[in-house]
Order: sequence, then C-alpha cells, then structure tokens
Amino acid sequence: MSDEYDLVATSSLKLKAGGGRVSKKKKKKSKEIEQRGVVTTKPTTSSVDPVSSSSGARSEKTKAELAYEAEMEKRKMETMLKRAEKTYKQKIMEFNEKLNSMTEFYDIQKVSWTK
Repeated sequence: MSDEYDLVATSSLKLKAGGGRVSKKKKKKSKEIEQRGVVTTKPTTSSVDPVSSSSGARSEKTKAELAYEAEMEKRKMETMLKRAEKTYKQKIMEFNEKLNSMTEFYDIQKVSWTK
C-alpha cells in the first residue's frame, strides 16, 4: 500500500514558464508632484457645483439624464402623496373589508350526515 504513494511529488508546485517569482510593481510618483511638493488644496463647498460632483468625471448632465431625474422626482412625490392620503386606521379598515369580502378557502367544509 505504501508503494503506491512513493511516486508522489512532495515539493511545491512549479510553473512551466518564467521560473522566477512574480513581484509587485511599485507605484511611481509623477515628477510634477515631486517638484511641487505634496501640496493639495480642497475646493470650498460654495465653489463646487452639485451637478458636476455627483456625475463624477463628467462636468454636465445630458438632457436625457436631466429629464430622467425630473421624472423620478415627480414619481417619488406622487407616491409620497398617495401614501399620505390615508391614515393607518383607514388602511386597516379597508384591509379588513377586503378580507371579509374574500372567500375563505381554509375553512373546514361542513359535512352533513344525512343527504
């Protein structure tokens, strides 16, 4: 039984190509940053345009994006108004009425002994 396992390689696995280790590349700083120093200033909140900051790399939104956002805002307001129309008590009363009008499938059928 031990003869079967004598041929197994017990060393670590080796790759066929590039017999050396793969090392991580170091990040190089640009020459401009080294010459200027590491001085960075953040813009104040008053000078930042909220549209450009939310879109990331782009500075302006397209007409389609603006129309989409306006429509989504409109729908959000409609749903908020629809939810605020009724109080919790009114919603419960409507729900109970709906349950009363439905047929009851889970009730036990009455069985008569005489036909």
